[in-house]
Amino acid sequence: MFFASMLLIFVSSAGKGQLMQTHISDPLRGGFANADSSTIRASVVIRELRPLIATEITQLSFGQLSPGQIDGTVVVTTSNRRYATGGVALYGLNFSRAEFLISGEPNAAYAIEISPLPALHDKRRDVVPGVTVLEVIDLLGYSSTAGSEGTAGRLNQNGIDSVFVGGTLVVPTTALTGSYRGRVILKVNY
Repeated sequence: MFFASMLLIFVSSAGKGQLMQTHISDPLRGGFANADSSTIRASVVIRELRPLIATEITQLSFGQLSPGQIDGTVVVTTSNRRYATGGVALYGLNFSRAEFLISGEPNAAYAIEISPLPALHDKRRDVVPGVTVLEVIDLLGYSSTAGSEGTAGRLNQNGIDSVFVGGTLVVPTTALTGSYRGRVILKVNY
């Protein structure tokens, strides 16, 4: 023989500063009970989280380069290494990953969203993809507290994290000589 008992607990909402009343129902014993032993006290603290703020420390820079006889790319990693593919030649050491200081609620997890805008030639206003406009792709974020690349970060016990951003610049053989500037938009949300 199988016998089961089900205990249902209903908690009625209380106004500010009032006690919550619990009603216990045991179908096998019939109905609801409202005894002193069923009254519980509960409290809840509701507060706003600290705002999540991203502050730019260092800009993403692909450094000096020269297009080659075949299309290529320049990659700057989240660990601040740079390399080229295809026919692109690299010069100098003036490159850097981007760094953002994130501050907010201690120990909180947050989402990272990174959106690139194309890099535009400083001296030319005509928009010619691959000539006066270079594409930035494959942007990655690295949360130092979480210890991983991806779309999630974690604030430490002091409410601080560093996010490092790396990416890839597409360099076709048709790219004009000159300086290019673009924007990387970093969004963070709890």
